[in-house]
Amino acid sequence: MKYNTKDGFLSGVAHRGVVGYLFAATSVALVVALISALNPHFPLGRFPIALALTVGASTYLFGVGPGLLAYALALSAHVFFFVVPIHTLWPPGNAVEGWASVTAYVIGATMLFAGAVLVRNARTRAELLARNLSDSNVELQRQERLLEAVTDNTEAHLVFLDSDFNFIWVNPAYAKACARTQDEFIGHNHFELYPNEENQAIFERVRDTGEPFAVKEKPFVFPDHPDWGITYWDWTLTPIKDGEGKVVNLVFSLWT
Repeated sequence: MKYNTKDGFLSGVAHRGVVGYLFAATSVALVVALISALNPHFPLGRFPIALALTVGASTYLFGVGPGLLAYALALSAHVFFFVVPIHTLWPPGNAVEGWASVTAYVIGATMLFAGAVLVRNARTRAELLARNLSDSNVELQRQERLLEAVTDNTEAHLVFLDSDFNFIWVNPAYAKACARTQDEFIGHNHFELYPNEENQAIFERVRDTGEPFAVKEKPFVFPDHPDWGITYWDWTLTPIKDGEGKVVNLVFSLWT
């Protein structure tokens, strides 16, 4: 049930509250009628579990308030209709069977009430957690789309590497500059495709020290395209660390 206005929401809450109390009263009345109908043939009144079940059902479905109402109504109904005669409950020594029946109801109803509260609270927490996870996933997807829009449309060449310099992801600008598709990089090592001892030493130092590196107009010759001649690049290498401070990934950013 959804409401678009505050008044509508409050009305919805009030409606569910009324339904809960009506359910508690009605369920107790129906159980009393059923037990009364069957009692001549089978003394269910001596076994008040049916009335106790109304407490558990009301609490689980509608909350503590309706559960307490069912508890009080069922106890009153049990004593009035099925512990006969009612005045013989006092003194207790003369009404052992009656008090045993009342005690059985109290124990059973209390256990069902407490169990229903625990289960209802656990269900509420689980639903809240699921809703929070769903909201987090929606927000994460929104941020991923935003990041994808930025990285796919920037002129900067971006590369995401693991700590062994294997390609995890490249953006379209980098793939285009290297005359490859994005998928061609995945699963390959950077220095397998572009061997360069000086650059590899820089990458290893950044990984081992955790300190970023930046350079301007660094010359580079593509081994698979020597016809391009010497190209010059501004680039940075930024380490990404885990919670323990260990470098687990590197972001390689280049500009011509």
